[in-house]
Amino acid sequence: MMILRRRDWRLLLVTVGLLVACGGSSWEVAVNDANTAKKVLIVEFYADWCGPCKHFEANVLEDGEVKAALENVEFRRFDYDSTAGKKYAHSMGIHAIPAVIAVGRDGKGFRSLKGSVPKAMFLRFLEWSRGQVYPDAS
Repeated sequence: MMILRRRDWRLLLVTVGLLVACGGSSWEVAVNDANTAKKVLIVEFYADWCGPCKHFEANVLEDGEVKAALENVEFRRFDYDSTAGKKYAHSMGIHAIPAVIAVGRDGKGFRSLKGSVPKAMFLRFLEWSRGQVYPDAS
Protein backbone atom coordinates (compact mmCIF):
# COMPACT_ATOMS: atom_id res chain seq x y z
CA MET A 1 0.00 0.00 0.00
CA MET A 2 1.34 3.40 -0.99
CA ILE A 3 1.24 6.20 1.57
CA LEU A 4 1.20 9.75 0.25
CA ARG A 5 3.01 12.49 2.08
CA ARG A 6 1.35 15.84 2.73
CA ARG A 7 3.22 17.46 -0.17
CA ASP A 8 2.08 14.66 -2.49
CA TRP A 9 -1.55 15.14 -1.42
CA ARG A 10 -1.33 18.87 -2.12
CA LEU A 11 0.13 18.23 -5.56
CA LEU A 12 -2.57 15.66 -6.27
CA LEU A 13 -5.34 18.06 -5.19
CA VAL A 14 -3.93 20.90 -7.29
CA THR A 15 -3.67 18.62 -10.32
CA VAL A 16 -7.22 17.33 -9.91
CA GLY A 17 -8.44 20.89 -9.35
CA LEU A 18 -6.85 22.07 -12.58
CA LEU A 19 -8.37 19.18 -14.51
CA VAL A 20 -11.82 19.87 -13.11
CA ALA A 21 -11.49 23.62 -13.62
CA CYS A 22 -10.84 23.26 -17.33
CA GLY A 23 -13.48 20.66 -18.07
CA GLY A 24 -11.40 17.58 -17.43
CA SER A 25 -8.64 18.23 -19.92
CA SER A 26 -5.56 20.36 -20.19
CA TRP A 27 -4.47 22.32 -23.21
CA GLU A 28 -1.78 19.76 -23.98
CA VAL A 29 -4.24 16.89 -23.81
CA ALA A 30 -6.64 18.73 -26.12
CA VAL A 31 -3.89 19.40 -28.68
CA ASN A 32 -2.73 15.78 -28.47
CA ASP A 33 -6.28 14.45 -28.86
CA ALA A 34 -6.82 16.66 -31.92
CA ASN A 35 -3.54 15.59 -33.51
CA THR A 36 -4.24 11.91 -32.82
CA ALA A 37 -7.70 12.21 -34.39
CA LYS A 38 -6.30 14.31 -37.28
CA LYS A 39 -8.80 17.06 -36.48
CA VAL A 40 -8.37 20.77 -35.98
CA LEU A 41 -8.74 21.86 -32.36
CA ILE A 42 -11.47 24.46 -31.80
CA VAL A 43 -11.58 25.97 -28.32
CA GLU A 44 -14.34 28.10 -26.85
CA PHE A 45 -13.72 30.31 -23.82
CA TYR A 46 -16.91 31.06 -21.88
CA ALA A 47 -18.23 31.89 -18.42
CA ASP A 48 -21.48 30.87 -16.73
CA TRP A 49 -22.37 34.50 -15.92
CA CYS A 50 -21.73 35.77 -19.48
CA GLY A 51 -24.93 36.71 -21.36
CA PRO A 52 -23.38 36.56 -24.85
CA CYS A 53 -21.82 33.19 -23.94
CA LYS A 54 -25.24 31.84 -23.00
CA HIS A 55 -26.69 33.24 -26.25
CA PHE A 56 -23.93 31.59 -28.30
CA GLU A 57 -24.45 28.26 -26.56
CA ALA A 58 -28.25 28.29 -26.90
CA ASN A 59 -28.50 29.68 -30.44
CA VAL A 60 -25.40 28.31 -32.13
CA LEU A 61 -23.85 25.37 -30.26
CA GLU A 62 -27.21 23.68 -29.67
CA ASP A 63 -28.17 23.88 -33.37
CA GLY A 64 -28.31 20.49 -35.12
CA GLU A 65 -26.27 21.61 -38.12
CA VAL A 66 -23.57 23.01 -35.83
CA LYS A 67 -23.53 19.84 -33.72
CA ALA A 68 -22.96 17.82 -36.90
CA ALA A 69 -20.13 20.13 -37.98
CA LEU A 70 -18.51 19.86 -34.54
CA GLU A 71 -18.19 16.11 -35.11
CA ASN A 72 -15.48 16.96 -37.69
CA VAL A 73 -13.31 18.94 -35.25
CA GLU A 74 -11.93 18.43 -31.74
CA PHE A 75 -14.10 20.90 -29.78
CA ARG A 76 -13.24 21.90 -26.21
CA ARG A 77 -14.73 24.47 -23.87
CA PHE A 78 -12.72 26.20 -21.15
CA ASP A 79 -14.32 28.17 -18.35
CA TYR A 80 -12.71 31.61 -18.49
CA ASP A 81 -13.18 32.04 -14.74
CA SER A 82 -11.09 29.00 -13.89
CA THR A 83 -7.38 29.44 -13.26
CA ALA A 84 -6.48 27.18 -16.16
CA GLY A 85 -9.07 28.71 -18.49
CA LYS A 86 -7.83 32.23 -17.83
CA LYS A 87 -4.21 31.12 -18.28
CA TYR A 88 -4.93 29.45 -21.62
CA ALA A 89 -7.10 32.34 -22.82
CA HIS A 90 -4.48 34.96 -22.00
CA SER A 91 -1.74 32.88 -23.62
CA MET A 92 -3.84 32.96 -26.81
CA GLY A 93 -4.46 36.71 -26.57
CA ILE A 94 -8.09 36.26 -25.50
CA HIS A 95 -9.22 38.91 -23.00
CA ALA A 96 -12.97 39.00 -23.68
CA ILE A 97 -15.60 36.27 -23.97
CA PRO A 98 -17.16 34.46 -25.64
CA ALA A 99 -14.22 33.70 -27.89
CA VAL A 100 -13.54 30.74 -30.13
CA ILE A 101 -10.06 29.99 -31.37
CA ALA A 102 -8.73 27.58 -33.98
CA VAL A 103 -5.56 25.84 -32.83
CA GLY A 104 -2.96 24.31 -35.11
CA ARG A 105 -1.07 21.07 -34.70
CA ASP A 106 1.63 22.97 -32.79
CA GLY A 107 -0.84 24.09 -30.12
CA LYS A 108 -0.82 27.72 -31.25
CA GLY A 109 -3.97 29.61 -32.10
CA PHE A 110 -4.15 30.87 -35.65
CA ARG A 111 -7.63 32.36 -36.01
CA SER A 112 -10.33 33.49 -33.62
CA LEU A 113 -13.92 34.64 -33.45
CA LYS A 114 -15.01 37.02 -30.75
CA GLY A 115 -18.51 37.53 -29.43
CA SER A 116 -21.70 35.61 -30.01
CA VAL A 117 -21.38 35.14 -33.74
CA PRO A 118 -24.21 33.92 -36.01
CA LYS A 119 -24.49 30.23 -36.88
CA ALA A 120 -23.50 30.74 -40.53
CA MET A 121 -20.31 32.57 -39.56
CA PHE A 122 -19.40 29.87 -37.03
CA LEU A 123 -19.96 27.11 -39.61
CA ARG A 124 -17.73 28.93 -42.14
CA PHE A 125 -15.09 29.35 -39.41
CA LEU A 126 -15.13 25.61 -38.65
CA GLU A 127 -14.84 24.64 -42.30
CA TRP A 128 -12.09 27.17 -43.05
CA SER A 129 -10.13 26.10 -39.94
CA ARG A 130 -10.34 22.43 -40.89
CA GLY A 131 -8.98 23.26 -44.34
CA GLN A 132 -6.05 25.19 -42.89
CA VAL A 133 -4.85 22.36 -40.66
CA TYR A 134 -5.92 19.34 -42.71
CA PRO A 135 -6.43 20.50 -46.33
CA ASP A 136 -7.04 16.95 -47.58
CA ALA A 137 -9.78 16.19 -45.02
CA SER A 138 -13.08 15.25 -46.60
